[in-house]
Amino acid sequence: MRRRVPRATRADSGRAVACVAVILLLLSGCAGNRVDESYATRVDRGEFARARGYLYNRNAAASPRLSDKQHLLDRERLLMVTLADGLPRHAESLANRVYEVLRIQGLNADKTVPSVVLHEGVRIWKGEPFEQAMAYAYVAIQKGSIGDWGNMRAAAESSLFLLRDFGVNEKGERLSTLEIAQRAAARGDRGDEYFDNGYVAGATDFALGHALLGIAAHALGRTEEASDHFRRAAEIRPDLTPTFDEITSGRADTVLIVDAGRGPSKVAYGPDGALAKFQPRTRSDDRPLHVSGDAIGERRIAQASDLNRMAADHMWNNLEDARRAKSTLGTALLLGGVIVAAGVDDDSGTAQIIGISAAALGALMKASAGADLRHLESLPQRTYIVPLQLPEEGATVRVRVGDLGQSELALAGLRPPDRTRTERLQIRYVRLPTVSTPLAWMVSGEIRYGNDAWPGDVPGDDLPFILGGRCVRVPTHETMARYHANGRLLGITLADLLELYRAEGIVVDPDDELERVGVHILEGGRSLACPQAGTAGFARLFGQEHPPYTPRSREVRDLAATIRNQGTTP
Repeated sequence: MRRRVPRATRADSGRAVACVAVILLLLSGCAGNRVDESYATRVDRGEFARARGYLYNRNAAASPRLSDKQHLLDRERLLMVTLADGLPRHAESLANRVYEVLRIQGLNADKTVPSVVLHEGVRIWKGEPFEQAMAYAYVAIQKGSIGDWGNMRAAAESSLFLLRDFGVNEKGERLSTLEIAQRAAARGDRGDEYFDNGYVAGATDFALGHALLGIAAHALGRTEEASDHFRRAAEIRPDLTPTFDEITSGRADTVLIVDAGRGPSKVAYGPDGALAKFQPRTRSDDRPLHVSGDAIGERRIAQASDLNRMAADHMWNNLEDARRAKSTLGTALLLGGVIVAAGVDDDSGTAQIIGISAAALGALMKASAGADLRHLESLPQRTYIVPLQLPEEGATVRVRVGDLGQSELALAGLRPPDRTRTERLQIRYVRLPTVSTPLAWMVSGEIRYGNDAWPGDVPGDDLPFILGGRCVRVPTHETMARYHANGRLLGITLADLLELYRAEGIVVDPDDELERVGVHILEGGRSLACPQAGTAGFARLFGQEHPPYTPRSREVRDLAATIRNQGTTP
């Protein structure tokens, strides 16, 4: 006679259901990936300051410790949007931190890179190899943008690590991630050995890294080294040869690094979504960058990189999801749960709940084998390197990539390097917005507000923006002399003006914002941080009209009203 278990009460069943719900909730939270497209959408529209503010508030504050899985990813996101906004000095600490973390146990014995490393017992996410190479590239660009050529050279050199080549299949095609996972699974207990030793360490084909290293070496006067890396980059991308010839010949004093298009997105596929691949969002093609301007004529520049191509190649992928899938995929626990639910002679429902719970846990464990979909969402699809020789008076340079999301931008205020400092080269980073129709500021080519990156005069810049004028320069003795020379603010000293700015809560010392830069006063914020001329951030801030300033303090409100009503200053 089969023994019957005691009948469970309704309360028991309720508690069982509640426990199951809690367990499922906790486990599902552990399995989550924090993919964030919200800031990337702002980047597409050129709203770099808003993207930066969003990241400050949502992500960076939530991952202050290296032990947080998002720590490096959040800082790479911030580094990219701060550079895109034309603020390389304000990206200094971010670039240093990204470089520092990438270098933690950053190389295997064969000089290839791991995607996840252990540091003091903590597993640190570092991204796919192509994401790591691009992160090093952005560190190099940040260093070059402030003239730190030695550190630019070091960061660019770090991007040229070796890659893992698992070879080709029977059709002569490079193995896919799924095929590599299947080959590992076929080896049973020796599958991990295949992941660790089944490849050949091959030289990188990262032309952009070689190009950046060549630029840094050229700026440092290391002629032979520069020529060597330019040659290697040209072997990978022969169309870049004219670009490098202009740099090495000394005809170029400025180099634009121009990013365009939306980089690929990471999606799950395969059994239980355990594998990942990158899916293009902007299609690959050979369209050049059209560059034009009164002082430079018209030119076409070839691409230096294509992230769709890199992301599709297993050599540029880390295979961590394939390794995890081999270890965790299976149906044993799920099947065990179903058997329990069907085989217990109990009409109370408790056994069924327990069995179904086991089945759900089994399914959830399978789901936990799902690929990690975190990635650097704001990466571009392509990059161009543009050598220029600028006239002393400056120039407006227009760049365009055909119909690539209407990626067109007028870069006003570009001037050559400071000859008094014997600088032979300068770098400007340009991120082209990806919009259906070019925004007004993208094509204006004008400078409508006086600023610290442009020495020329702008109509109305004889008065601070906070007092109804069109000047957003940091208040200094030179700025005050400019106002006084135009007969403005004659009864006000620099100390008086600084007090007015402080009454408004506006940051007047640029060094106070190096760790975290705010929104510019032209866009409703309290920052005077000035983007470099020749960047998208400069064009957005100073190439369009903004609403008049609304004073917060009584002092500024009263003085602005006096100036407005009387047309004179104290």
